[in-house]
Amino acid sequence: MKPQEGSGIKIENIVQAGAAIKSAVSTVLLMILLVFICVLIGFTSTDLQLIKVNYIVLGIILLFCNLRILIKFFVAGDKLENVQLEKQDENNYEENTPATLNLVKYSTDKGILEIPPCISFKGQKAFLNREPAPDGKYKYGFMSYFHIKDGIIIKG
Repeated sequence: MKPQEGSGIKIENIVQAGAAIKSAVSTVLLMILLVFICVLIGFTSTDLQLIKVNYIVLGIILLFCNLRILIKFFVAGDKLENVQLEKQDENNYEENTPATLNLVKYSTDKGILEIPPCISFKGQKAFLNREPAPDGKYKYGFMSYFHIKDGIIIKG
């Protein structure tokens, strides 16, 4: 999806995506270290039962590490793909709109939700189709939701 002219990607989402990728790389390094330790135990031990248990435990740990990597990459891609910062015309909204002209657009399961740029979503006004967003739960990413009541985010 190509951003429209005059819009920019929200910096916080790039930072969050970078943190998710960094976490995935750290998990890969941990996996390499675990494999190295297990191979070392395999070469130094003569007890076949210990070697067998060692590799079974390693396999289980590596499975969970791989799942964590997949989730982190999915979250990173979701952050980079779904959120854009676009300038809005001040006349497009009613008087209860925040004073800022920049609103962040989030693709949700119920449409494009617009929220002023913020660090914490709680207490922010939310707009759907240029109107205060109706009450409900809005899914906007992998296991990410906004809970809205009276056009204001109560949890997100």
